[in-house]
Amino acid sequence: MSRCVYITGLNGFVGGDLCKFLLSQGYEVRGSVRDLSYDNQAVSQIDIKEFSSETDWKKALKGVDCIVHTAGVTSTKGANIFAVNTDATLKLARDAVSAGVKRLIFLSSAKVNGEVTYDKPFAVNDLPNPQDDYALSKLQAEEGLRKIAKETGLEVICIRPPMVYGNTPTGNLKLFALLIKWRIPIPLGSVKHNKRSLVNVGLLSRAIREKIDADTVSGVSFVRDEQDYSTREIVEKVGEMLKKKPFLISIPEGLLKRFFKLIGQASMRQKLMGNLQVKS
Repeated sequence: MSRCVYITGLNGFVGGDLCKFLLSQGYEVRGSVRDLSYDNQAVSQIDIKEFSSETDWKKALKGVDCIVHTAGVTSTKGANIFAVNTDATLKLARDAVSAGVKRLIFLSSAKVNGEVTYDKPFAVNDLPNPQDDYALSKLQAEEGLRKIAKETGLEVICIRPPMVYGNTPTGNLKLFALLIKWRIPIPLGSVKHNKRSLVNVGLLSRAIREKIDADTVSGVSFVRDEQDYSTREIVEKVGEMLKKKPFLISIPEGLLKRFFKLIGQASMRQKLMGNLQVKS
């Protein structure tokens, strides 16, 4: 069993949960953050590092069995998304090889496969279909990691989670949380027939641990909750997190679709009313 795990993004949503879980299971945890104020006495080594293609990781990674790479950016605001999500990831992998690390687990995204599913969920063997720079940057990182793995023997597994949630709403769920908090009507009560895969952050941490301990790993995997959710169910789940009942209004789906078309928000309509399922 690999016992020394290095987590990039220790203070992030996924990295933070994974850190707590692995510590509770007796692992030695090291990791990196960009925030000087981060402190966790249980973590044996905390590196303050800017994540870039110029960062030297070799010294920090000495004695590490497995890296779990959760750090990254989701938009181009304040950063070049390809420089961070692709170039810096590949630099980390090359330095990992130099430091003698055996395994790297890369947190990618289900968005690599696309933004919508129709007759069946995305499967690991489906052709990628990234629709934005974020998804493309993750795909290019995956491709680069596979090349490094082939050339060096580094064991690489790419996990593509769908939207990750926990006890505190994050990411796109923050908007629902704000609407619920202020008792603002949410006109999505009728959107109860679509299906979207989600994954609880605790379940994701347990899945990552399985990859850390597996005899061998390679390729791509999805992680998801056992059930998928309609948009209405997602809103209700956010309400459960906040212990507040959402003010849902049921407007016929046909009217909602015409409304989004009228305001030129086809992508928003798809995210709120379409399907996005993955097969674990």
